[in-house]
Amino acid sequence: MECKPLRDFRMTGAATRLIIVSNDLSMVAGEYELLRILAHEKPAYKRHSTGSATYLIWSPTHSTWIFTDGFATENVGVAEAAKQTPTLIARSFRIALTTLPDELLSPYWFTADGSSQISVIGL
Repeated sequence: MECKPLRDFRMTGAATRLIIVSNDLSMVAGEYELLRILAHEKPAYKRHSTGSATYLIWSPTHSTWIFTDGFATENVGVAEAAKQTPTLIARSFRIALTTLPDELLSPYWFTADGSSQISVIGL
C-alpha cells in the first residue's frame, strides 16, 4: 500500500474525527481519529479502542471505503507485511472514487453475513 505523510489535515477536506454508529457490528462502532498518513491518496482513520484496532480506509481493489483490522504501511517490511493479513470487516455499497466516508449517501455496507447499516458522522 502506498502511504504518504499527511502534513496538513485541512488540505484533504476530511473530518478529523468520525463517529461510527452500528447496531449490528460493535467491532466498527465508536470514535475514529484521522491518521497522519494518506493511504492510496485518501485519508485513513483508526478507532479509539482498548481492544484490537479497527481502521476505516479506502480500498483501490473495491473502489470503496472499508473497515479492516489492519493495513500495511511503507514502514512495515515485506516479511512483516506478509504475516499481516488484514480482515475485511465491511465495505460500503457505493463506489466512492472521490467521496469521503462521512459523505456516503447509503448507510448500507457489505459484511461477511450479508449487509449492515452503518452511519458515519464527521466531526
